[in-house]
Amino acid sequence: MKVLITGINGFAGCHLSMLLSRKGHEVLGTRIDELNLDIITKYVSLDDIFTVDLNDREHLDELIGSTKPEAVFHLAGQSWVPASWKDPASTFEVNLIGSINVFDSIVKHVPESRCVYISTGNFYDVSASPDKAADEVPVHERDFRTQGLALPADVLEKLYAGNAKRWIPGL
Repeated sequence: MKVLITGINGFAGCHLSMLLSRKGHEVLGTRIDELNLDIITKYVSLDDIFTVDLNDREHLDELIGSTKPEAVFHLAGQSWVPASWKDPASTFEVNLIGSINVFDSIVKHVPESRCVYISTGNFYDVSASPDKAADEVPVHERDFRTQGLALPADVLEKLYAGNAKRWIPGL
């Protein structure tokens, strides 16, 4: 299966690219910097890793239109709270507008594909239940520090809820 990982060179993207490559999938990825390329290129050809800013709708649309992925793991975005404090406008822009650009390109070019969207772990109150499994941990009331990271995910859920079947992973 041809799989596109946005944010392939982030923490989760590195591990996912290795796993999917080992399982025999054709892995493509997007990045905005050089982070972890030495690790990723052990599993994915540098020719299949594209430098794309998700806020550049035209470039992203061209990439998805030309590669036609069967599955997309959307991992790109700003999920680190301290960085979001330094530049809240850019955080909101990439997490919301960049994600809308990804989803709109998928719907336009590969509506039959599957998509998994990963945002932030700040939805969960792990401090209240450190010994429980992730699916048993309650979603906590967000304070103003994490609201900026979680709000884009909430908005995207509302915008694309009608396509829920499309966004379930098929791997």
